[in-house]
Amino acid sequence: MTYCCYCNYNLDGGDIFIVLSEKYPHLTQVEVMKKAMLYGYTPENRRHFINMAMVYIDESLCYKTCIKCNGINPLR
Repeated sequence: MTYCCYCNYNLDGGDIFIVLSEKYPHLTQVEVMKKAMLYGYTPENRRHFINMAMVYIDESLCYKTCIKCNGINPLR
Protein backbone atom coordinates (compact mmCIF):
# COMPACT_ATOMS: atom_id res chain seq x y z
CA MET A 1 0.00 0.00 0.00
CA THR A 2 1.01 3.58 -0.54
CA TYR A 3 0.79 6.19 2.20
CA CYS A 4 1.31 9.94 2.12
CA CYS A 5 4.79 10.75 3.41
CA TYR A 6 3.37 13.80 5.25
CA CYS A 7 0.09 12.74 6.89
CA ASN A 8 0.27 8.92 6.50
CA TYR A 9 -3.10 8.89 4.67
CA ASN A 10 -3.74 5.62 2.81
CA LEU A 11 -3.53 6.55 -0.88
CA ASP A 12 -4.56 3.13 -2.19
CA GLY A 13 -7.62 3.59 -4.41
CA GLY A 14 -8.25 -0.14 -4.74
CA ASP A 15 -7.68 -2.88 -7.27
CA ILE A 16 -8.53 -1.43 -10.70
CA PHE A 17 -10.57 -4.43 -11.86
CA ILE A 18 -12.62 -4.56 -8.65
CA VAL A 19 -13.24 -0.79 -8.60
CA LEU A 20 -14.37 -0.80 -12.24
CA SER A 21 -16.56 -3.89 -11.66
CA GLU A 22 -18.36 -2.05 -8.85
CA LYS A 23 -18.64 1.18 -10.83
CA TYR A 24 -20.03 -0.56 -13.94
CA PRO A 25 -22.14 -3.49 -12.68
CA HIS A 26 -23.97 -3.73 -16.03
CA LEU A 27 -20.75 -4.70 -17.87
CA THR A 28 -19.52 -8.26 -18.31
CA GLN A 29 -16.21 -9.30 -16.78
CA VAL A 30 -14.63 -9.28 -20.25
CA GLU A 31 -15.79 -5.68 -20.81
CA VAL A 32 -14.49 -4.64 -17.39
CA MET A 33 -11.14 -6.32 -18.12
CA LYS A 34 -10.87 -4.34 -21.37
CA LYS A 35 -11.40 -1.11 -19.42
CA ALA A 36 -8.91 -2.18 -16.72
CA MET A 37 -6.29 -2.99 -19.34
CA LEU A 38 -6.42 0.66 -20.46
CA TYR A 39 -4.82 1.41 -17.07
CA GLY A 40 -2.10 -1.22 -17.58
CA TYR A 41 -3.94 -3.87 -15.55
CA THR A 42 -3.48 -7.56 -16.32
CA PRO A 43 -4.37 -10.63 -14.22
CA GLU A 44 -0.62 -11.12 -13.69
CA ASN A 45 0.00 -7.43 -12.90
CA ARG A 46 -2.90 -6.40 -10.68
CA ARG A 47 -2.56 -2.63 -10.47
CA HIS A 48 -4.32 -0.27 -8.08
CA PHE A 49 -5.71 3.23 -8.43
CA ILE A 50 -3.99 5.86 -6.29
CA ASN A 51 -5.84 8.64 -4.48
CA MET A 52 -3.65 11.56 -5.46
CA ALA A 53 -4.26 14.67 -7.51
CA MET A 54 -2.01 15.50 -10.46
CA VAL A 55 -1.18 19.20 -10.72
CA TYR A 56 0.15 20.36 -14.09
CA ILE A 57 2.23 23.55 -14.15
CA ASP A 58 2.80 23.35 -17.89
CA GLU A 59 3.32 20.63 -20.53
CA SER A 60 6.60 19.46 -19.03
CA LEU A 61 6.12 19.97 -15.29
CA CYS A 62 3.63 18.28 -12.99
CA TYR A 63 3.49 16.86 -9.49
CA LYS A 64 1.22 14.70 -7.33
CA THR A 65 -0.44 15.90 -4.15
CA CYS A 66 -2.17 14.04 -1.33
CA ILE A 67 -5.94 14.54 -1.51
CA LYS A 68 -6.11 14.90 2.28
CA CYS A 69 -3.24 17.23 3.22
CA ASN A 70 -2.06 18.54 -0.20
CA GLY A 71 1.47 17.38 0.58
CA ILE A 72 3.60 17.22 -2.56
CA ASN A 73 4.92 13.77 -3.44
CA PRO A 74 7.55 13.09 -6.07
CA LEU A 75 6.54 11.25 -9.24
CA ARG A 76 7.56 7.60 -9.35
